[in-house]
Amino acid sequence: MPNLQEFDLNGNPIEDVHAAVDSLCHLPSLRALRINLHEESQVDYLLRRLEGLEELNGLAVEREALFNDEEDDTGLQ
Repeated sequence: MPNLQEFDLNGNPIEDVHAAVDSLCHLPSLRALRINLHEESQVDYLLRRLEGLEELNGLAVEREALFNDEEDDTGLQ
């Protein structure tokens, strides 16, 4: 499965989102993912861990906004 580029997990009950995301890190070619996330912190964690992800739930990943938020939180500019 190392060549898997798209994965749809929608509708699957995921009890531990962090563990699920950590397991997805073993898919280096993953570019598009569909997954039910219910909290912004879960989205942030996923985007930080899956650096090669280009599309999440049908939307293009915008990492610039993620890292700008991180800078705002740390006081770095």
